[in-house]
Amino acid sequence: MSNLTVTSEKLRSLADRHSHTFAVSPDLIVACADRIEELEASLRDAIEDIEHWTGYADDYFAERWDLAGDLAKHRRTLEGEP
Repeated sequence: MSNLTVTSEKLRSLADRHSHTFAVSPDLIVACADRIEELEASLRDAIEDIEHWTGYADDYFAERWDLAGDLAKHRRTLEGEP
């Protein structure tokens, strides 16, 4: 994960340590961190769902719609990679 990747932990740390220097409310920063956690959880669930039903797809379907590529893309997104 690059140093430029925004994580909920980084946002919370900024809100805690630098709340007096922000032009935006620390509560908003915490709300953004909460939303990141919700979206990450949802993406993890989606990855797991795809993994489960992919086993029922025949080879043609899996290759035609590049299910392995989709899973890899979603995993990279979850890890903060481009």
